[in-house]
Amino acid sequence: MLTFSNIVFSSLALVLIKDTDLHGPIIVTYCAISYIAGYMSFYIVHFLRSSQEMFNKYKSESTTDRLTGLNNVRKFDEVYNKLINDLKTNNQSLSLLYIDIDFFKKINDTYGHTEGDEVLKELGSLLLNNTRNFDLVSRNGGEEFTVILLDCRLDRAFEIAEQIRKKIEKHNFTLNSGKEINLTISIGIASYQETTEDSAMLIKDADQALYQAKNTGRNKVVAFKNTLSQA
Repeated sequence: MLTFSNIVFSSLALVLIKDTDLHGPIIVTYCAISYIAGYMSFYIVHFLRSSQEMFNKYKSESTTDRLTGLNNVRKFDEVYNKLINDLKTNNQSLSLLYIDIDFFKKINDTYGHTEGDEVLKELGSLLLNNTRNFDLVSRNGGEEFTVILLDCRLDRAFEIAEQIRKKIEKHNFTLNSGKEINLTISIGIASYQETTEDSAMLIKDADQALYQAKNTGRNKVVAFKNTLSQA
């Protein structure tokens, strides 16, 4: 585009400027200035674009768990707090699943932390594939995961949780060594209005239900205050 512009200007200069002695200096000066300005503009645009891409990358990494690619606890807190505020006006249902791998320490102790990380990544994929595409799946740390089920009543939340539990129980997790292992998970559920009247208590109640599941046999789904299923 710069070259095309310079050709057009040069042609006009040759036609409009009668003094032929000025043709050379004017055309050369104009072309030099236009190329310098053009390359400076290109560099600035390139720099700004690279900066924006880097910013977007850092922004994404700040809300994404590096190991599993799921939302991290920061993103979970951000969405959860917004949803809790919205519940005060829209009166929708909201359920929360708290998920923990049973005896995960044994996997790390037996096969090593690298293999344990592979298990966590594979579990993250299974959670995504067995929830609805608009639910929020997060890794909240270690072997703890959460699923925020939007506009979801307790009975439906239990169906989803039980589906996840059974899927994990039957799944063969493949380690880097090629060895396949099996594991189970425990899930605690809290549901706004049905198990928990105070929306701000959803996390605490779901965590309490998970604690109950872990202490009463593991590999089960427990709703806050009510044991709904036991494997």
